[in-house]
Amino acid sequence: MKIDANNSVYSVQELQNSTPAFESKPATSSAVSAKREVEVNMHDQNVIAENSAKLNSMPEVDLARVAELKQRIASGDIQFDMGELAKVLVNVN
Repeated sequence: MKIDANNSVYSVQELQNSTPAFESKPATSSAVSAKREVEVNMHDQNVIAENSAKLNSMPEVDLARVAELKQRIASGDIQFDMGELAKVLVNVN
């Protein structure tokens, strides 16, 4: 799908017909079933763009550190007040 500044929406079919890169591969049953047209209004485009920018600016998750913390919590090395945690989670915007 391609969306330009004038709020135009092009279907996958239109893009495939106009883009030579798509012509080199034969269509498979999964590719045929995936051809659906989606319309996105300007407000939704702005929301997607804003949130994509926020997501891209977030730091990567250190999965090794997450695993370490999970292990330390499970073993009792890290203890915390569940009531305080609940308060913090309720107040997160």
